[in-house]
Amino acid sequence: MKKISITFRIILGCFFYILSINLHAENSLSPIGLWRTYDLDNNPRSIVRFYLVGNTLQGNIVKILSTNQQKSSDICTNCPSPWKNKSKLGMTIIWGLKKQGDQWVGGTVLDTDGGNTYSCQITLSPDNKVMYFKAYVAVPLLGKTIEWTRVK
Repeated sequence: MKKISITFRIILGCFFYILSINLHAENSLSPIGLWRTYDLDNNPRSIVRFYLVGNTLQGNIVKILSTNQQKSSDICTNCPSPWKNKSKLGMTIIWGLKKQGDQWVGGTVLDTDGGNTYSCQITLSPDNKVMYFKAYVAVPLLGKTIEWTRVK
């Protein structure tokens, strides 16, 4: 009877150990949180908060960054409805990303300057400090990847 009890404890301990490793590995590369975004010229644009809604990832602008090179309006004047003439601050600009292996794919991003929407996908660096954000029309191969950095 004592042998079964020890064996059971060992098996149970191994199960929880393996479960904790899997949970840690899954959560260690998470896009959830704050990210500093950059434009195509590598100028800082905004801080975006990524979070889950059901099983999809979306992102809202939580801070608009302006530099001397970039003076953009805080109002989305070129955006289509329902975003037209709304404040960019708090706006959901990324939605519909679904986890697929190491990537989040199948999303849409709103360009708040031009008012266009593009398909998008993201991949994270192994240290979880850099997001490779790719926006594209039709085919990912033809898109542009921009590196965004995690904000603590």
